Amino acid sequence: MAKTIRKVGVLGSGVMGSAIAAHFANVGIPSLVLDIAGADGKVKSIVDGAVKAMSKSRPSPLYTKDKLGLIETGTFEEDSARISECDWIIEVVKEAMAIKKLVLGNIAEHINDDAWLTSNTSGLSLQEMSNALPENLRPRFLGTHFFNPPRYM
Repeated sequence: MAKTIRKVGVLGSGVMGSAIAAHFANVGIPSLVLDIAGADGKVKSIVDGAVKAMSKSRPSPLYTKDKLGLIETGTFEEDSARISECDWIIEVVKEAMAIKKLVLGNIAEHINDDAWLTSNTSGLSLQEMSNALPENLRPRFLGTHFFNPPRYM
């Protein structure tokens, strides 16, 4: 069965999360990158800063700077419901099981009924992570691992 990916959700805006969003933008697929709100009270300061930093990175994760326009940003606190817009959601938060399970558990209710959910973990138990998910989502949860930097690897 073929599946069309029209929009990707990226959970985590660190080096890998931002670069994964750029990888999709490079081929014309829009993404929504979510992360925690900044401690300074600026709602999207962490995720916005991470995405904007890509345009200055060398080597660049973007083919061209105009691709940055395909990447939207938001926070878990305010924008988790927007995950329902995405056909593929990729979790890329810190490699700590408790954090991954918290993030996955909190966004699960917003995932549409035919979207895929993957973790970019490099070695944590997918089975343990799936325990944080509703049963109907577990068959659509799997591991993917983008190598750094995604554009070149």
